[in-house]
Amino acid sequence: MTGIGAIASVSSIPQVIQIWQTHVVAGISLTTEVVAFIAVVCWFFYGLYIRNKPLWITSGLSLLVLGTVVAQIIYYSWF
Repeated sequence: MTGIGAIASVSSIPQVIQIWQTHVVAGISLTTEVVAFIAVVCWFFYGLYIRNKPLWITSGLSLLVLGTVVAQIIYYSWF
């Protein structure tokens, strides 16, 4: 399951790269990304609570990636 978690964690990296290269965020829902981010925050803290290291590590990685996407959407939508 750790492998699947790692794959899920890095699945948005191509999105991060595309936004970084093109500066285009049209068609990407900020709401969807924020909801996904909040859900992963919950999984991260649940992993800490039950002391499940693979869960909090993969959730932490997902938080970094999703947080980057959310920040890019906000930045490139307003600037």
